[in-house]
Amino acid sequence: RPGEDDWNDRLGFVRSGGSRGGALQYIDDETSSYSAILDNAHGTVSESDKKKVITALLNLSNGTALERYFDVDEILRYFAAHTVVVSLDSYYSNMAQNYFLQERDGQISILPWDYHLSYGAFQSGSAKEVVNFAIDTPVSGVAMEDRPLLNVLLSDDEYLAKYHGYLQQIVDGYFNSGIFEQTVRDLQ
Repeated sequence: RPGEDDWNDRLGFVRSGGSRGGALQYIDDETSSYSAILDNAHGTVSESDKKKVITALLNLSNGTALERYFDVDEILRYFAAHTVVVSLDSYYSNMAQNYFLQERDGQISILPWDYHLSYGAFQSGSAKEVVNFAIDTPVSGVAMEDRPLLNVLLSDDEYLAKYHGYLQQIVDGYFNSGIFEQTVRDLQ
């Protein structure tokens, strides 16, 4: 290991509901309160590493030292791509599921998993709702405050501008460029 502050390079695989930690809300200092994260970790996670997760969530809830504990740029990119495909069977919904957490160099990042209900196939009523899904409040069945990682980042003007920039890169580089249309035609 490069240093004592590094974690196990794996935190958790979140599959289940937000009431036990999947929402990434700080609850208290007890590791048992974060079972959705810690009980699904790959490999053995030390008590010290578990406490680091809780410390990161506490800082998230306070909006402090975000870039120390979270790979903010990578997370903003994830959220932009996630928003574009309107994937609601995820952290964005009342399920708070279907994502991986990974720690690298002391920072948590969020990784995609299970996109088979994207493009509004989960919890959307119509194509119009999907096309007009809000980009700055992209949650379903919950309030933004119930998803602190998303809420805290998008409440910061600098991070919100970066997020908007990543959304625009996806629109220009993938949709407006014709890559999406050609990919669909090739698959068809």
